[in-house]
This record gives sequence, structure tokens and C-alpha cells, in this order.
Amino acid sequence: MKIGRLIVGLGKVILFLGFLLAVAVGALWLTLRVATRADEAPAPDLIGRDVVSSLDRVRSARLNLKVTGEEYDATQAKSHVVSQDPPPGTMLREGRTIGVVVSLGAQEVVVPDLAGQSLRQAELGLYKSGLKRGRVARVSYSGERDTVLSQYPTARSIANRGTPIDLLINMGAAEVLIRVPDVGGYPQAQAEEELRKIGLAAAVKQQDGGPGAKKGVVLEQNPKAGMPAAVGSAVEIVVARSKPAAAAGTAPAPGPGASADKTEGKKPSLGPPAEKAPAANTGHAPNKTPGGPR
Repeated sequence: MKIGRLIVGLGKVILFLGFLLAVAVGALWLTLRVATRADEAPAPDLIGRDVVSSLDRVRSARLNLKVTGEEYDATQAKSHVVSQDPPPGTMLREGRTIGVVVSLGAQEVVVPDLAGQSLRQAELGLYKSGLKRGRVARVSYSGERDTVLSQYPTARSIANRGTPIDLLINMGAAEVLIRVPDVGGYPQAQAEEELRKIGLAAAVKQQDGGPGAKKGVVLEQNPKAGMPAAVGSAVEIVVARSKPAAAAGTAPAPGPGASADKTEGKKPSLGPPAEKAPAANTGHAPNKTPGGPR
């Protein structure tokens, strides 16, 4: 029993001593941490600042500055900080060094000539040149459809890499519609002239006219009068032509009252056969047979 009580008492002492040790270690760590933090300062934000002002900021925080690299950057002016390491706000002890990458400015490229190219070809050319497509506007103009008419910035000018290039695309000539005039009953030449004067062409088609139709006069037209048609399109006009003359030696067609016997061969008679005609006289007397009639 005495040994058991001794062991229990010893365990309690060990636990108490462990607790005191943990408290002492924690207090020591906290003391060291506070003492260390007293010598630390947050890294200043240098991005976007020029090298001279960045150096002043770093020195005021009792830190050092080192340029670790240079690169082209369209967002930062030349000699301005593009990035830094450690990043802004990082707690640094006195005397630590901040590395920065400095901008060389935007890289300049020559703008390619895109006139006459399709939109797809223009986009590919801009990508290869380090540029990108900007705004696209479309207008109606003579020439090939869906091609570049103009651009801004202009061809062969100098632009920063990544600059958007605005394009003007041709939609082709606008279609102008006019009303088709009525040329029915006009002579062919006059109808063609009337259509030509307002920018239309004539597609002539000849057709036999009805009774009383005059040769060379417009019988029909398509599109009809008053319908819209595009300038330069054709209007089909149907012109009367003379009837073909009857072929020589051809009997005229029988009238409606003509007898069928005159137009068709006579049918064979169904009556008794006709008597034979007497034999022709040859100048010789017929032979008399003996014992004939007396």
C-alpha cells in the first residue's frame, strides 16, 4: 500500500512539473516573438512605382532593394516595377532584401496591311503580329463582300504589342429597288428603251400572237408593272411574232361545214356488183355453131 501511494504521489509531481515547464516554454516563446516582431516591418507595395521612388520606400522601412529582372509590359511604363518578391504586406526583418522586376515598356510592332483580306485572315495576321482585333464596323460599298476596307491604326504604323486594331468591313454594294414600268403594248425597241432609261435590262422572248396581234409588240412582261426590281436586273418581255406562212401545195384546212366525202375517200358500195360492159367489136363475125337456132 505504501508503494502504491508513493507512485501516485510521484505521478502528480511529474504532471505538475510538466505543466510548469509548458508554461515556461510558452512564456519564453512569446517573449522571443514579441522581441522579434519589434524588428520586423511589412514589405511596402512597390508595383507601379519607378525605381527611384521604390528605393526611397524600401530604405524608409530599413530594407534593401534589388532589381532582379526586366521585361516588356504594356501595363507599366518603362523603369516602373512590374512585380516584387516578397509580395506587399509580408513581414520582413530589418535588413531583408526585396527583389523587383522592372518594365522595359510596351514592345512596339509594325501594324500589318489588312486591306482586301477577309475578317478571318485579318484576325490571323493581327495575332501573328502580336496585335488583336478591335471594334468591327460594316458598310455597304462596291467591291468584294466581307473584306477589309480600312483599319485603324493604319497599315505600317508603329503600335504597342497587344494594341487592338479597328476594322471596317465591306458588306457589298447596297441593292437599290425600283418599280417596274408598264411596257405592255409597246413596240419591242421602245420597251427596251424605257427599261434601259431606269436601269433595267430587257430579256426578249418571242411568241405567236393571238388574232389581231401586231408583230413586235409586247404581249406580256415579268415582273409585272409596279413590282419592285433591283437596278441592273432583267425584265422578261414577251414579243409577238408573225404567224408562219402556209407551205406551198398544202391544201387549206376544211371549214366546219365541209362534207366528209370531199375530205375522205368514198367507202366501197355494199349493193350488187355492176354489170360487165359488152365486149369490144373486133370486126370478126362470131362463130356459128351447127344446130343453132333456126
